[in-house]
Amino acid sequence: MFEKESDEEIDTVEYQFAIPPKGPVKNFDKRHDLIRKLLNVSITDTLLKFIFDTVISLCDPFTQPEETEDHILGVSCISDLLISLSYSFYVEYNDSKDLEIHSIKFDISTKFFTLLRLIHDLLNVSDELKLRFVDNSEEKWKSSLKEWTPKPTVAGDELNLELLYSVACVLVMSIQKMFTPREGESNLAINPYLQYLIGLWKCHTNIILLGLEIDRRIEFNNEEKNQEEETPSIVVQVLKGSSSVRSVLAWVINQNPSSAVDDGVAQETSKLPTSSAKDLENEPIFNFIEPLARSATNGGAISVDMRLVIIALLILYSSTSFTSEQHRENDSPSINEEQAIRKLNKSRGIAELGDILIDLEYSDRFDEDIKYMLEYDVEDENDEKDSKSPLQGDLNSIAHNEIAEQEAIDIQFDDEGRDWRDIARGENVRFNPIFLEKFATYDHGSDKSQSDDLFTTWDELYFTFEFLAVCSIEGSPEAEAKIGQSVINTVSKAIKDEIEDRETTITPDLIHKYWSSPASEMDIKKVQDNNKLLIPIFGITKFELMLQSNSKLARAAMDEMLMCNGHRRLLIWFITHDLNLSNLLIDYVFQLAVGLRGSPETSAPYLFSRQGGKVILSEVEQSMLLHEFFTTSAFYLSANDGLEIDDGYEVVLAESIAKKLMILLCLMISQLIKLDVIKIRNKNNKDDIHNYNNELQVLLIGWIGKLPEARQLYFRIKSTQNDQGQGSTEHSTSVDPLQRQRLLKKYTDMTATDIESDMEANNLNARIIDEYAKRIETGLLAVLSKGKIAKSSTVQEDFNTFLINFNTLCKIESFAEYLFEKFEAVITSGNVADSGKSLESSRAEDLDITSDYEIANGDRNPPNETKTKKSGSKSKRKGKSKKKSRSV
Repeated sequence: MFEKESDEEIDTVEYQFAIPPKGPVKNFDKRHDLIRKLLNVSITDTLLKFIFDTVISLCDPFTQPEETEDHILGVSCISDLLISLSYSFYVEYNDSKDLEIHSIKFDISTKFFTLLRLIHDLLNVSDELKLRFVDNSEEKWKSSLKEWTPKPTVAGDELNLELLYSVACVLVMSIQKMFTPREGESNLAINPYLQYLIGLWKCHTNIILLGLEIDRRIEFNNEEKNQEEETPSIVVQVLKGSSSVRSVLAWVINQNPSSAVDDGVAQETSKLPTSSAKDLENEPIFNFIEPLARSATNGGAISVDMRLVIIALLILYSSTSFTSEQHRENDSPSINEEQAIRKLNKSRGIAELGDILIDLEYSDRFDEDIKYMLEYDVEDENDEKDSKSPLQGDLNSIAHNEIAEQEAIDIQFDDEGRDWRDIARGENVRFNPIFLEKFATYDHGSDKSQSDDLFTTWDELYFTFEFLAVCSIEGSPEAEAKIGQSVINTVSKAIKDEIEDRETTITPDLIHKYWSSPASEMDIKKVQDNNKLLIPIFGITKFELMLQSNSKLARAAMDEMLMCNGHRRLLIWFITHDLNLSNLLIDYVFQLAVGLRGSPETSAPYLFSRQGGKVILSEVEQSMLLHEFFTTSAFYLSANDGLEIDDGYEVVLAESIAKKLMILLCLMISQLIKLDVIKIRNKNNKDDIHNYNNELQVLLIGWIGKLPEARQLYFRIKSTQNDQGQGSTEHSTSVDPLQRQRLLKKYTDMTATDIESDMEANNLNARIIDEYAKRIETGLLAVLSKGKIAKSSTVQEDFNTFLINFNTLCKIESFAEYLFEKFEAVITSGNVADSGKSLESSRAEDLDITSDYEIANGDRNPPNETKTKKSGSKSKRKGKSKKKSRSV
């Protein structure tokens, strides 16, 4: 294609679209010309004008080509067309046969960026700090609307707004594709617009927070005051538009192996969730900007590990003095101290990068909230049109409503952003349609006693439980279908009825009380006769008998009970404190902790009633489950030496049985460490709920002389702590760069878990990574110190290796943790001298801050002390941020 072309070329893509028949048509160029003038797109910039005309014509349903079965004009397809047409025009217009392909790509990308920036200026979504500090109080929100909704020149035309949001989606996707390699994974570090795109994501997140807050307030006031006020149309339009652009931005930012797409469960791949990929490929552009049309539940949430992203940006900008948002004299005064500090952060080269982490929400559920808001409106309309259809008593809207009420009263999040609510979450709030059909049929049946799917009365369920406690139905498909699945259906229906405030004889409270009540001695003897592994160190409950007699059914029933809001923590406590340790319990706790429960594989032959494909636990619930389980297990196994329980009565656990249980626990713990559920590498931090070191050492200490599995695990944990206490190991022997290259190449196709295992098994490989982290640290400090620290002759090569192998390095937890810890205080304060300091000990600012604060506020009364709001605890993976004070 070109004489000086690199190995990479822009792929040629062919599309075939039907051409509309000839005839009189409306001149839609007038609308496009109006939008162009509103955006101030210069007609003298030929390439920019061409790109604008092309992208808006491809997005406008009145001017775009007709779709075919093979080519849907979605975000991805239109971006491909835009890149191809822009490239052809550029080559022809500039006669650029001698230019390198990367030069052409960058030139075109600057036009995409310019147009994207103009659109966001018109939409009023370009100033993060302005949006973050909008007064959205009940008294001021109406007068503040103009500060964060589109400018009046475009706000009144819904089609124009939809076009602008559509074009913005395509431009974001196009910018990403301009810097995506032909082969291999996308590399965030080589996208020159990454910082801008992250900032844009934060802007749209602020917009969504403002809109949802208004909608919640109006809904609350309508219920309290019996009003019928509606959320302003412009707020609804902005929520839809920002949600769509934010989804594409999240798609770009999450293009990294460190991304996690499930609630707290890290993925070992950088691939997108299938639903997000389908939305971008298969949803027509005007459908895509409708949240209800997108299949991804929370496609706009980000999950990428920001630690090495920040280090990459620090490397890229280390030799520049320019900042993207330098303070301007004509800027409006800050409204409070926090805004003033953040303005100063954004005007300082290093602190500007630290500011990226402030208010950075991870794995949020705002898209889900928007969908609920829109679904609620649609349901209201449907109810008015058709009041004859009471069959679909859908839990989905009811559960969302209950959660919304809880959140309006008390947002149960701690300072680290962790979710402490005792509720089902994610897709678990929704029933699978097959269960809704069963429940609807049952509710509207004339003779409920004839139902084959549910038990009608508590007496029926009670006697079924009594039977299942001592008699096994496992292995009998007919009994499992008729009795077992009916139990599951009945438990699920009881929870649904409770949420809907229906009066029934079967309630979750009754089920819970029955399960936790003591089993009779006669029933215990019956079960022990068939199962010698039932060792009653603790009192035996009726649920434990059912777990031993019908393990699959008992576990599936517990999965259902964990969907009951307000009972989840009680049930976790029951599982971890009131059941005797057994291989069945160990297996269930493991499956629950790693997110395997509720899947077809673990629930079979029974069906799980909720959507989501698994039982979703919050970070707090997962931590509670494991902390309490390990503590109780240590207490249970201590009976090996004799355990006094009541009034001098002593029980003794046979050592042979204790050893078998301990071996299983060691295997479980090793697997949890491998899956990164247990993080033994974390620093000692009082607030780190994933630090299980104390519980594990208490559990293992008594067995290190008896079991090699316990001994190896114990000293593995201890050695990790000792390594951390000594800091990074220093080695006098230098590492051959060829060794480093070979190792990074080897790690390219390995998962994060496999890499961690390899480093644990191979000290040389661990040393190579540690030495390279130190090289990056010293190189960065030398560059940032501007000559005060001597630079190594290989610093440029080291940085280049970092950027090229960015995706691989993002999979190495110890590498990311070390560098982020060293530079977190630096990016927070903007002072290179703070390298390696803890954030608690570093002062936020000095006299320079004071004088800058005066300039920013236009007054002479600066605060005595200023502190930079940081991204979060350094012991937390991904450097997660604190929740905003403006919660929804």
